[in-house]
Amino acid sequence: MESSGLWKRTLAAAINDTDTVDRERLRDALRKFRSRVSDLVDSIAHELPGLTVHDITHLDALWDVADEVLGLDYPINPAEAFVLGGAILLHDAAHAVAAYEGGLSEIKSSSEWRDFIALRLNAVEPATGSPEEKVALFHVLRQLHAHQAEKLPWVSWKDAAGNPAFLIEDAELRNYFGCAIGMVAASHHWDVGMV
Repeated sequence: MESSGLWKRTLAAAINDTDTVDRERLRDALRKFRSRVSDLVDSIAHELPGLTVHDITHLDALWDVADEVLGLDYPINPAEAFVLGGAILLHDAAHAVAAYEGGLSEIKSSSEWRDFIALRLNAVEPATGSPEEKVALFHVLRQLHAHQAEKLPWVSWKDAAGNPAFLIEDAELRNYFGCAIGMVAASHHWDVGMV
């Protein structure tokens, strides 16, 4: 992430920067955001072993892809880079069961789960931990993750003290940018006609 040209042009500290405080706030918030998402995506490989790599290294590499796509001349400011960076962090994070406030129970109560069980498993609920449950979880999370990614800026977990903890810790930045981050994160599964 921080080694990409995009980061260096938008969020890295710069000499004679007139927006040092604002840029530093965005940079620090994105670093904390990344750390929290890293904890979340670490579980994906275990929960969905058939999925390609979706850990923090995958998310960091997308900064280089974005940098290549945008090129050196595309005008992007630090706030836009923060939104893009946040969307990169969230776009696949909802492959983790922990991305759903109700965990596996919430996923199993979805219409997507019920439909998969009805159509692929002859309406027989798979045993906990069974290969059939893992197959169902894989397919349902693939179906749900983009929509859930849009919600993730607002999902909270309890920290060690029992207080709500959000992926975007800074409440003002979460409230200001959360909708945009969620929409961009979800957009990677939109039909072309929606754009």
